[in-house]
Amino acid sequence: MKNNNVLGKSIRALRKSKGLTQVELAQKLGCSQALVVQYEKGESQPSAEKLPALAATLNVTIDQLYGSKQSHEEDSMPKDPKLWKRFERLQKLPSHEKSTILKMIDGLLSQKSK
Repeated sequence: MKNNNVLGKSIRALRKSKGLTQVELAQKLGCSQALVVQYEKGESQPSAEKLPALAATLNVTIDQLYGSKQSHEEDSMPKDPKLWKRFERLQKLPSHEKSTILKMIDGLLSQKSK
């Protein structure tokens, strides 16, 4: 079952980045080390019931297990708290006001990128 190679490589890399051994990951998932080895080699695929637990244990989304580069929503939030508060206030405005402000922001950003 070599078509699970992306998943297997992802599981292995994420496990190692978390400092977990195969035995520790197996314990957290309630399965055997041999099954974790099979996952990592692409010889077996986690069941639909195991995928959420696997993703949660490795602190990623299921999409990320399959190679998606998207990060968690909180990772994509602005790092600047003042900026984030402004975005929260912006979300509460009526649609037409949001649209006007977003056009202004887009205009400023396009000028800065030239």
